[in-house]
Amino acid sequence: MTLLKHYCFIDIEDNSPLIRYMSLEKFYDMLNTNTLFFCRADRFSDPFEGSLTQIEHGYRKNQGNDDGFSETHKEMKKFTLINCWQISDYESDAMWRLYLKSNEGVAIRSTSSKLSMVLEKNPNDFYLSKVRYIDYEQDRWYHEIDYPVRNYNLFIPLTHKRIEFTSENELRIIHDIEYQQRKEDYWQQQPNDKGKKLEIDIKELIDEIVLPPTADTEVEKKIKAILDKFNLDIPIRKSSLSNEPLY
Repeated sequence: MTLLKHYCFIDIEDNSPLIRYMSLEKFYDMLNTNTLFFCRADRFSDPFEGSLTQIEHGYRKNQGNDDGFSETHKEMKKFTLINCWQISDYESDAMWRLYLKSNEGVAIRSTSSKLSMVLEKNPNDFYLSKVRYIDYEQDRWYHEIDYPVRNYNLFIPLTHKRIEFTSENELRIIHDIEYQQRKEDYWQQQPNDKGKKLEIDIKELIDEIVLPPTADTEVEKKIKAILDKFNLDIPIRKSSLSNEPLY
């Protein structure tokens, strides 16, 4: 299988800087299993995930497709898995606060090119797309410059988020579970009903590890011990948010 293209997804430039925040527990599990966790789109905390804008919903309703179309979208969310990264050269204080409940965690840095490379080695099919942020009360999907897509596809709502989330500047890895596997009890048969771990060459993916802004020497020791356990020689640096101000 391979990294696929699709007209409704938004390409990312080669070698774009990426960063992903996680707890120390999830960091250890990622290295131990050599996987990335892909969450079901219907299990994200944002209730608007995969939903329609008011304009698009009104159009579908006027076409008489409201009930059946809504159920199809909900089904799509249930069987679409997503792994998220932030596109940025710089850390985000908001993202640190969102993903870490204590001072024990990391941010891992990579690039879009490295991510594409490791995904190509996995037997599953994947899509990559930047997220487009719009006003769900006033905007529509189509935009002459930003999103010149006139045909409708069920992936389109999963490529968009509300304008209030713009600071996330998100890149999504999307894995769509094949139709023949989409049985009613599919998730009851899986080890985790919130998503799936898919094998990725983590050693080839990570360029650098960033310590949390509040990390102390004990946290740094724990991270180094984890890397030693898996024989990984990955650079570690302190968060730029922990720098001392000058006066």
